[in-house]
Amino acid sequence: MSIQARFAECAVRLALVGVCVACGKGPAATPNAAAMQPAGAGVSAPPATSGTSAAGAAVAPAGATALQPSAVMSAGAGAGKAGMSAATPSAGATGVSGTPGSGVPASGSGSGGSGGSMMSASDPTLPATAGTPAADGGAALPSPGCMAGMLTPGRTMGSIQSSGGNRSYIQYVPSSYDGKKPLPLLVDLHPFSVGASFAESSSGFRALADTEGYLYLAPQGIGNEWDSVGDKDEKFIRDLVADVTQKGCVDLRRIYATGCSNGGAFSFLLMCTAEDIFAAVAPMCGTSFVDLETNCMLERPVSMMLRIGRQDTLNCWEGEGMVLDAPNVPMGTRVPCAKTVQKVLSEKYHCKGQIKMEGKCELLGDCDQGTEIAICNESTGHVVYSSSTARDTWAFLERFYKP
Repeated sequence: MSIQARFAECAVRLALVGVCVACGKGPAATPNAAAMQPAGAGVSAPPATSGTSAAGAAVAPAGATALQPSAVMSAGAGAGKAGMSAATPSAGATGVSGTPGSGVPASGSGSGGSGGSMMSASDPTLPATAGTPAADGGAALPSPGCMAGMLTPGRTMGSIQSSGGNRSYIQYVPSSYDGKKPLPLLVDLHPFSVGASFAESSSGFRALADTEGYLYLAPQGIGNEWDSVGDKDEKFIRDLVADVTQKGCVDLRRIYATGCSNGGAFSFLLMCTAEDIFAAVAPMCGTSFVDLETNCMLERPVSMMLRIGRQDTLNCWEGEGMVLDAPNVPMGTRVPCAKTVQKVLSEKYHCKGQIKMEGKCELLGDCDQGTEIAICNESTGHVVYSSSTARDTWAFLERFYKP
């Protein structure tokens, strides 16, 4: 039996123990994957039945034209980074053409850098909404779907082909969507053992999409879990984003990822390997399964907000970290505490600012490219979802854009 199979079998057995994570009860020192399930475990997304055209069922875009006409995308960015499981995007994967940079409107230059990382305002293929980036660097960068998009407001189940298999997702297009104005895109990653429908109904981000005006995606992990150290699921997310930006009018500079528990750990992986796509990430209920100090080889800094619960027995605020035994993670993996994440990223991003308290969060700014690092200590157990977390998290994410 393979190591991964043993992990999966172990997780199934441990799930029977019935640890009450939402109540903050569980093993104090050695958490396990089964304990990382929130209340309502076992709920999974219904099979994809609609929202995908005949062509769209296999629309994982092929070739380097995936996110044209802009020059911001090039296949393979983020692949083969030292120390990581080589992230190998498909030919249609999205990527920045090697141009570092991220920022907030207050400090961005809007120059777009070198290497053709910005659409030219003179490009005749651009829709009328495109133009020269504003002085604050926050002008939208329209996706191909702004010219011939197929999305309409409402909720659908969709599917694409990725890595030779059918992968499903929930999609919600806000009522304000007109197919012409580029909207931000948020990818919401479910926890271990529960599916996309749990994230949609529990995280608060789906309900916020209408009031805040962004496109919402809740992808479905195979077996209700994410590979938070390898590249298979990263490729799925790349293919999914490429597909949606072909079909809908998306602002390519404002694509974000969030997730809880296993989904939170996967958000860290995307921060480290898909910074060519994501402007900022907001992991919750879980820290990184990869070594951020040695295995997170960022080509540009990505702003991050981490939320964990004070009574969470699977994560920690400060200290030496927590030993984790879970599927798709080497046995005995030690995951970092929130303060360690803050320290490592502040060094990587060369932050010069002072830590400022904003409610439950420690905010560290004056970092490379205008990025910020926030760690938030919620008064909860493992699951930090509440009526305010989605709203407060989105307020952080939407400030950042990708060059």
